[in-house]
Amino acid sequence: MNRRRLAAEMWRDSVLVVANQLDIQQVGGPSGELTDADFRRRTLYGRIDRRQLDEFLALFDYPDPNSHRPQRDETVSALQKLYLLNHPFVLHNARCLALEVAAQSDNDAQRIHIAYELLYGRPPTIEESELGTAFVSSNSDDQLDAWARYCQVLLTANEMFYVD
Repeated sequence: MNRRRLAAEMWRDSVLVVANQLDIQQVGGPSGELTDADFRRRTLYGRIDRRQLDEFLALFDYPDPNSHRPQRDETVSALQKLYLLNHPFVLHNARCLALEVAAQSDNDAQRIHIAYELLYGRPPTIEESELGTAFVSSNSDDQLDAWARYCQVLLTANEMFYVD
């Protein structure tokens, strides 16, 4: 199978799942605003405005809702990366993921192993484990903040966006 990039909706849903933030209680019902911080339902339930497309969807190649397209364009732009670095949605879910991982172990190496299994479905390589441990231990002032930044890196890595 050729490598393919996840659609924006799939990536957003994946982030909510691994951060244990996806609201699975409500199936069906009214749509909501994707920009609302409390909207934790699947992206499928997000409101699509034909005149003003959501910022997240527009950045990540959502097709124009006013026309038919046989397939989506796949672009990589600086704005996409800036979104992943700065948007409250990403920062909040990285922090939630850090809390989830921290609750499962006290050992940094085990936490890194848990994070890789949860996000990528595989154990980290020795080099990845060493780099992660070095990063987290070098930020000794606020451990939760260091773990949130590390989790943000993992959430926004190519391995989270592509299916091999």
